[in-house]
Amino acid sequence: GPDLISRARTAQCATRRKLSARLRRPAVDLGLIAALTIGNRGDLDRRLTAVLRRTGTAHLLAVSGTHVGLLVGGVLALLLFACRVLPYRVVRALPCQAVASLAAVGVGWLYVLLAGTPASAARAMAMATAALAHWNVGRSPDLLESLGFAVACILIWQPSAVADVGLQLSILGVIGVAWAASVEGDRGSVRW
Repeated sequence: GPDLISRARTAQCATRRKLSARLRRPAVDLGLIAALTIGNRGDLDRRLTAVLRRTGTAHLLAVSGTHVGLLVGGVLALLLFACRVLPYRVVRALPCQAVASLAAVGVGWLYVLLAGTPASAARAMAMATAALAHWNVGRSPDLLESLGFAVACILIWQPSAVADVGLQLSILGVIGVAWAASVEGDRGSVRW
């Protein structure tokens, strides 16, 4: 219930603080790395922040669906490649696609939690989870069904996210991509 979610969010915040503390080293300024990887901007140099804002690249510090897509896709590709190079007897004994999918989903959710569960990353990870589940049962993923699943998961985890502009823009972005992919062009329907 709500008490379990509250304890989980407290543990999530504590883990992020510990990870950020480990990335803070006097010999090497890792504030930028912490900002780029887990979204912690607390140790970022103010001059660098000003430069990023002035150049219009401050959005790179936000953990987003791109981070999630690259991580999940990378883990999935790496594990599927490993399944191809393993000896045949080992591969036959393992359901490689399911194992690789579960590992990619686990790593992806762990990353989203470590990043503080930003709305766009949580949306992307929930959609990736739905897509991989569809893939493993032999169904074609449905974009709007996956989006609905993602929004439901986010609102169960954090009901106040309904007012989060980042989540609203992320949802609109997905709807925009879905619409653009279905628009009839000169050569027929656009397929991505």
